[in-house]
Amino acid sequence: MKPETTNDVPFTEADYTYGKPQDRIVKLLQLGFSRDDVFHDIYKKCAMSIRTKKDKQELANIIAQIDDISVFSKGTIPKGA
Repeated sequence: MKPETTNDVPFTEADYTYGKPQDRIVKLLQLGFSRDDVFHDIYKKCAMSIRTKKDKQELANIIAQIDDISVFSKGTIPKGA
């Protein structure tokens, strides 16, 4: 059963200790969240390290690459980000 929002997907102790953003991206995509939802979730939780448009594009690309299982995929930055 898909949670209503990404905020409903809890962090485990292992996520806090060993987690990487890629782990959460995979988990959220597997739960059926859209790339835009995943982008906003990761952006909100990692805002200190995502500052420029280039950083945002790199995040969008990582999400697309994981979702498509292709290192050649390019993502789009969602509106409002």
